[in-house]
Amino acid sequence: MARMPSGGIANIARQVTSYAGSDKPLKFSFQYRGVVFAGWAESDLEKGRMQLLADLGALPYTMESDFRRANALAIVREAGKALGGRVWITPHQHILLMGQEHFDSLPTPRVLIATAVRLVLEAKPFMELLSVVVEPPAARATGDFN
Repeated sequence: MARMPSGGIANIARQVTSYAGSDKPLKFSFQYRGVVFAGWAESDLEKGRMQLLADLGALPYTMESDFRRANALAIVREAGKALGGRVWITPHQHILLMGQEHFDSLPTPRVLIATAVRLVLEAKPFMELLSVVVEPPAARATGDFN
């Protein structure tokens, strides 16, 4: 399996800076608290948009822990309300977080980085709560979850 680039804002800064002035969509990724965020940005001559997507982990099965499952469902429900429906559970029981932004002008690298940071920080309290009851994807890969 291909390994996603590690690193946080420094990694995204390198990727986004190379995007400046490009007419092709930018695809980037970064890792925060064991969660890999994948994003893309595109723009025309006047406007732009950006989207981030992250898999926050798999919803625990009731057989694994009914306590963890019930709490994860409650956190996802409240996060969905607080973040305007940007957190949901897929049919395969994965908890996804999505953020998107539309820009009325051509976004600069600084604007893209600041927007990515803002979208992650808005979700941070829910990500921290969720990490107590849902195995973060990076921990799942390394076996570091308690």
